[in-house]
Amino acid sequence: MEYMLIYIGVFVAVIIVAILWGKFDPKIKAANARYEKKLSKNETTTKLTDKQKHWLG
Repeated sequence: MEYMLIYIGVFVAVIIVAILWGKFDPKIKAANARYEKKLSKNETTTKLTDKQKHWLG
């Protein structure tokens, strides 16, 4: 039982470290910014016209 609690604790600690690393590492922040910019560009280019919405239902 103790080993199971240790494994769960280590797992949670690894998740916390990974999240914090992603928040503060400049390379990851830059990659996230580029990804979000790409997503916002895709959203603006994939908007449907009224005619397309009519055909899709």
